[in-house]
Amino acid sequence: MVDEFAIVADANEDDDNTGDDNTGDDNTGDDNTGDDITGDNNQGNNTSNGIESITTSKENGITTVTIKFTDTNMPDVVFTIEDGADGADGADGQDGQDGQDGAQGDKGDKGDTGNGIESVTTRKENGITTVTIKFTDTNMPDVVFTIEDGQDGADGADGQDGQDGAQGDKGDKGDKGDKGDKGDTGADGKDGANGANGANGKDGQTPYIGENGNWWIGETDTGVKAAGDDGKDGAMIVATAVGGTALVSNIALIAWLLIKKKKLF
Repeated sequence: MVDEFAIVADANEDDDNTGDDNTGDDNTGDDNTGDDITGDNNQGNNTSNGIESITTSKENGITTVTIKFTDTNMPDVVFTIEDGADGADGADGQDGQDGQDGAQGDKGDKGDTGNGIESVTTRKENGITTVTIKFTDTNMPDVVFTIEDGQDGADGADGQDGQDGAQGDKGDKGDKGDKGDKGDTGADGKDGANGANGANGKDGQTPYIGENGNWWIGETDTGVKAAGDDGKDGAMIVATAVGGTALVSNIALIAWLLIKKKKLF
């Protein structure tokens, strides 16, 4: 990836070949005495050096940038840009010692207006970084090239499971769901075990003929006469249960006796 940066070149105008350019770090008295920075060498022969063109080519994920200068004696500057993630910043190197000031040379002729890099901007979209280089010479077209991101690396190993978080608050009651379809009829269950025998019933009371001539059961007058009247029609007995199995048995007995008595007569 290429981060945004800006490079501004010298303009090579009136002050390019003044005494200020030939003083300071590199032009010590030893290197520039007599031969290199004399009036003869710096008058009329100092040709300005600007950027003639910047070209790019890309192959196998590597972009090669070539900068050509207007001075044909100046070798091309070539560097490459590899796709991929940014590397870590290196440590700053130590500052070098300042050189001794050299002798001031004669003022040279004014050079031609140079062409430098004004700015380099980047824009990334869909894994492709577009680099735009603008020059100080407005007549120089911008240089635009693209850099594609490298392929994604293999997935890393899964991390360990985190600890369970605290239990959240109880949520609101959800809406009632739709009624489900009717299930299939289940198989018949097995017969249950036989129940225990019931307790024996109480002893029944023996009917008897009371003083009024009716059949009595205990202290209850059945209202049925022991001796029936002769008649054409047979007697009809209506029995009202007053409670218990013994009473029903006694009424049946009385009915049987009455029917048998009618047959005797």
